[in-house]
Amino acid sequence: MPAVREALPDILFANFTDKIVLIGATAPDLHDEQITPVSNGVAMSGVEIHANVIQTILEGRYLFEETTEATIIAMAIVIIALTAILIYLPILPAIIVTAVTAVVYILYAIFSFDNGIIRNIIVPPLAILVTGAINIVYKYFSESRQKKFIKKAFSYYLSSEVLSEVLSSPEKLKLGGTRTEISVLFSDIAGFTSISEKINPEDLVHILNSYLTRMTKIVFENRGVLDKYIGDAVMAFWGAPLKTKNHALLACKTALEMYQEMDAVRQEWKEYGVADFDIRIGVNSGEMAVGNMGSDARFDYTLLGDNVNLGSRLEGINKEYGTNIIISESTYAAVKDNIVARKLDTVAVKGKKTGVVIYELRGLAPASAEETKFLRYFEAARVEYEKGLFSPALRAFQALSKKYPNDNPTKVYIERLKLIVKNPPKDWDGIFKATTK
Repeated sequence: MPAVREALPDILFANFTDKIVLIGATAPDLHDEQITPVSNGVAMSGVEIHANVIQTILEGRYLFEETTEATIIAMAIVIIALTAILIYLPILPAIIVTAVTAVVYILYAIFSFDNGIIRNIIVPPLAILVTGAINIVYKYFSESRQKKFIKKAFSYYLSSEVLSEVLSSPEKLKLGGTRTEISVLFSDIAGFTSISEKINPEDLVHILNSYLTRMTKIVFENRGVLDKYIGDAVMAFWGAPLKTKNHALLACKTALEMYQEMDAVRQEWKEYGVADFDIRIGVNSGEMAVGNMGSDARFDYTLLGDNVNLGSRLEGINKEYGTNIIISESTYAAVKDNIVARKLDTVAVKGKKTGVVIYELRGLAPASAEETKFLRYFEAARVEYEKGLFSPALRAFQALSKKYPNDNPTKVYIERLKLIVKNPPKDWDGIFKATTK
């Protein structure tokens, strides 16, 4: 191939027409290298920097710096939104949200730079972190104060297990007044007044404290709230401050365990010359008002309402029937598949004109074959009484008493029916009017 001779001007004109040509040295020893925002951490030679400047001018891709006013507005919007979110978050999620917000803003600033806008990448993320820190510190001390208050307020009412659950989720707790579905239990020692007259005060305090300790332990083991002691009486409830779906069943289990515990109590009290006594318990379920009630200096977390009063009345009605545990119809409806009970009567408790259906709680399901048989006979006799068939009802209860001579409600019906048969009521509605509380 023959040699071709080309002149330099010809080469330049052929390859660089309508182009900008930069000629520069890139030797490191010349110290003409700089780090730039687009050099990815690698030093760029001066001639390359000039080339980038020319390219920016030719393409019109200029960098615009965000104004101070725009930065302040953006910071204000982010901080207000962040604060509004953090108010409702626990501490750990608040920390995560704060960190994520700061990272997102930094990524947003980088994305903006790639699109020609220079945003402040230091101050806004720092402001976000400071805002988060202030909120988290405030929340920490606020929650600490709240937990101390809750612990002080509820340490006497709740078991340590339930109290720990309340403290771990204080947002579930409503200390103010509210209406909710609750089961309330009242218990009382039958004849305690006469017992107290036979024992010296020191021994009386000792055995009463021992008894209340046993009963309270049972309440706490069944996740109940100890409302108060009224002498020898115990008031407890389920369903608040933490909502409990099976509050009626827990109340019934507590009542049965209290009754069973009386064997140990009697054995202990024998040493003080007291043996012939028993416990009476009433349980009712329904909507009740619950919350902190009292003065600014002292308050109790307690219940109010007609359903509370009914629970107390049910405890007293045991005296009419010689029973130990009476529950209301609403309680029975909630637990009927889990317990053994019999419909006892329809009663207008003292102070009320309308009747309430009451049940005797006898145990947890299932019932034995013998008990099922007994309950069937009792219910058949009671239905005849309810229908106003007094003579057949009397004969049925008398026959039942021969088979089960120790059943107190049967004896009560026999005595009642003897009087009714002699003087039948004109307008029979099947409701017994209670005369005791």
